[in-house]
Amino acid sequence: MKVVCLQEKLKKAINTVERITGKNINLPILSNILIETDKGRLKISATDLEIGLDVWISAKVEIQGKITVPVSVLSNFIASLPQDKVILETEKTNLKVNCRSFEATIKGLSAEDYPIIPKIDASPLLSYKAKDFHKALSQVHPAASFSDTRPEISGVLFKFTANGDLRLVATDSFRLAEKVLKKAHPLDRDLSLIVPLKTVIEVSRILSDSEKEVKIAIKENQILFDLEDTRLISRLIEGHFPEYDRIIPQEFTTDVEIDKKSLIDAIKMASFFVTKVNDVSLTLVPGKGVDTNSKSQELGEHHSSIKSEVKGEEVKLVFNYRYLIDGLNNVSKSRVVLRANGKERPLAIKGLGDSSYLYIAMPVRDTE
Repeated sequence: MKVVCLQEKLKKAINTVERITGKNINLPILSNILIETDKGRLKISATDLEIGLDVWISAKVEIQGKITVPVSVLSNFIASLPQDKVILETEKTNLKVNCRSFEATIKGLSAEDYPIIPKIDASPLLSYKAKDFHKALSQVHPAASFSDTRPEISGVLFKFTANGDLRLVATDSFRLAEKVLKKAHPLDRDLSLIVPLKTVIEVSRILSDSEKEVKIAIKENQILFDLEDTRLISRLIEGHFPEYDRIIPQEFTTDVEIDKKSLIDAIKMASFFVTKVNDVSLTLVPGKGVDTNSKSQELGEHHSSIKSEVKGEEVKLVFNYRYLIDGLNNVSKSRVVLRANGKERPLAIKGLGDSSYLYIAMPVRDTE
């Protein structure tokens, strides 16, 4: 193999795929990336056997070929090179890298020993603007759980409906996030599947700076996210996602409309006076507003009051403050609606006038 490409494009491609690689005692080649020519372009690939990621970049292909090399060595060396043309050339199982006066020979392994990354030839189910899909994923995935004991909640539920909507849901049993993406054309059926959290995080990162569209295809127990020059394929999680609708209250006894930034600031100030428990209380007071309180024997105590429109019954709820801040930060509106249904019952958080995003926070038991 002999190819010529630009340093900045090669660096970006390597940075994208290297997060998939990792140390594996039983299969050390997984710490390598696969570099190969493909129809006049250079293809960079990585897999951890659960996720496969391919990135294509433009290149001048002089000799076809492929090789695998340790990503850590290659990544560091390429990142240190000037922004100029880079020549990659294989010599048996070695990769020679040249750029201006810099040269390196990196010992690799035969590409024939690299695990095969599956392909999905099914037609795309739906497509979305990358920036919209990135935002939707980032709104829900913080609520998912890295759980070995409950794999069904260690991912994000993708619930495709026949009318073309996609409902994204994540929960760790302490909070729940739901985002609805509208789509014009309908599907032929409802479909639910669980995408691993690691996959969702990687897809979100890849889409973060893209202006293109992402296409989604599904076949058997795998899902494909196709961004033209970047494709990620992942296994799905087997099992049944919890019937989350049951924990979403249908009726509320207290409604609050409040400025999001003011509430976040108050919760953050209250968090300065908590220790390991992270407990901050919210008291929703009709005709007055929202009081935030925290108390610690070691640090002292805090109280603040935010004027806001509160309707219904007065209620005091105690939360892990981090869960509240996560939910509020993911609301896109400047004003939020809080809806409560009594002491120690779930609190619903939504953006004012926005029905596409819902965050549910479970309070902790009030020991006072």
